[in-house]
Amino acid sequence: MLVLIHRLLTSSPFKFLVVGAINTIFGYLMFSMIFYVSNNTNLSVFLATILGVLFNFKTYSSLVFKNKNNKLILKFVLFYMFFMLFQMFLIKIITMQGCSNIYLISALIALPMATISYICMRQFVFR
Repeated sequence: MLVLIHRLLTSSPFKFLVVGAINTIFGYLMFSMIFYVSNNTNLSVFLATILGVLFNFKTYSSLVFKNKNNKLILKFVLFYMFFMLFQMFLIKIITMQGCSNIYLISALIALPMATISYICMRQFVFR
């Protein structure tokens, strides 16, 4: 039983969830603080993404995928640029449907974005 628990806790998907939770909290806090100050959704997503990319690259590469190749930062940045635009698109679509609470929208799309992120990172960035 202990071996099974150890395998689960050291598996890549579990580590991704834990690190992803930390990164998501970091990103959401950055977004919320920037939005509170600026009241600008796109600026908040953009700046929070830049800060998140730097933080996330180190945590994902070293803790989850055990890859310390800093040359992968370009792929990682391109990946996050795509995700930033996708997040802006989702927020725009949801606000057009009548939901104006940007904080709630950002929180609701965080988990689906994290799931897609793991799959894409595993396949395209940290193979």
